[in-house]
Amino acid sequence: MLFSARAGAFLLALAGPALLPAAAAPSPAFRTDDPHYARLYALEDKADALFESDDYALSMSQKTRDAWTALETAASHSKVQGQAHPLAGVALINLSSMDQIDGRNPDALAHADRGLALLSPFRDAYPIYWMQGLSIKGYVQVTLNQIGAGVETLAEASRYIDGYSPAPIPRRWMNRR
Repeated sequence: MLFSARAGAFLLALAGPALLPAAAAPSPAFRTDDPHYARLYALEDKADALFESDDYALSMSQKTRDAWTALETAASHSKVQGQAHPLAGVALINLSSMDQIDGRNPDALAHADRGLALLSPFRDAYPIYWMQGLSIKGYVQVTLNQIGAGVETLAEASRYIDGYSPAPIPRRWMNRR
């Protein structure tokens, strides 16, 4: 019996969501503005304000690192469907950015890897941070002479953004500069 590509596509369309890995999509119950996580959002806002400061020394200070670390710790203990809250990944990706700027590339790669792993199930809820993490990871891999891996990471980022269809921006993000 021949199995045509058309029949295969039809079956995949019918069964597709059931065949996707669980990490490919966030839980339908997850919302980036869930009031249950208000404490995490306050920690994120504090860390973000420090990191986005016009004072470069403050933006790259230990105080800013500590703020991102506090968010990562709190978000790691706050579970969403049995997983760490994705803001843990956001915090680690921002730490990777600070590491990369400071020229601490092995640390940047480790933070990016951990951050992307935590953020992966929720990447469509946090697309900017997902892209930031992939970009930092790819750049650092190339810098560390992991050329093939870096090229593949940046290609993954390109494929993701090419297929991205934006959702409405959460209201709490509207007043950020």
